[in-house]
Amino acid sequence: MSAFRVLQALTAYQGLPLVHTFLFDETDPKAPQYTRPLDLTGRTVVAQLRGRPKVKVKLLKVLEDPPAPGVYSFKLILGGVEYPFTVTIEPGETAIDFVEKFLKAIANLDLEVKACAETCGAAGEVIVAWPWPGVEWDLVIVSQPEPDQIEIDDVQAADVLLATFTVQTATSGDYTAITIKLSGVQTGALPMAGDGPFNYRLTATKNDDPTDVLLLARGHLIVGRT
Repeated sequence: MSAFRVLQALTAYQGLPLVHTFLFDETDPKAPQYTRPLDLTGRTVVAQLRGRPKVKVKLLKVLEDPPAPGVYSFKLILGGVEYPFTVTIEPGETAIDFVEKFLKAIANLDLEVKACAETCGAAGEVIVAWPWPGVEWDLVIVSQPEPDQIEIDDVQAADVLLATFTVQTATSGDYTAITIKLSGVQTGALPMAGDGPFNYRLTATKNDDPTDVLLLARGHLIVGRT
């Protein structure tokens, strides 16, 4: 693997879409004095945003699908103040239902805690982050109807996948244009200014050889308030 072709910082604003286009070319093997659009045939292009270790993040996992029906009790501790909340699961409801109800319950607390599900993690998972450094916070399971239905992991010590960009490729003149996009929902779920910058990477991996990776672009992404 070679070095990244582009090093560039980007800025996103919470609740607003982020769209950026990169242009790539390569030497034409049939005419080395000329260039042509970068050939991405047989490759999968991916762009991801990851958080630095200083971002305190919790990961809620629904271990059983469907989860046991009943009341799941939580408390969010922020600056020494406890904010209890519950999620009630009816018979037949799934892990997806649990995640939707959990997100709604977090939002109803009307705090600045950011929770992100399908755009940030696997099915049945919720990433929860507090956007401001220097404030102690925690998310705790108080009770669940049966053991081992859900768990909360502290993933502060390692980089965390915060978002996956939508990627589009097209030919633009003598270049391959790669456009990456975060929706307003995705940027709204990101921790805010003060906990960044975060790091994005744009790569293209060969479908039949995962060790063959084109390093296209990387850099910081700073999150600001609208």
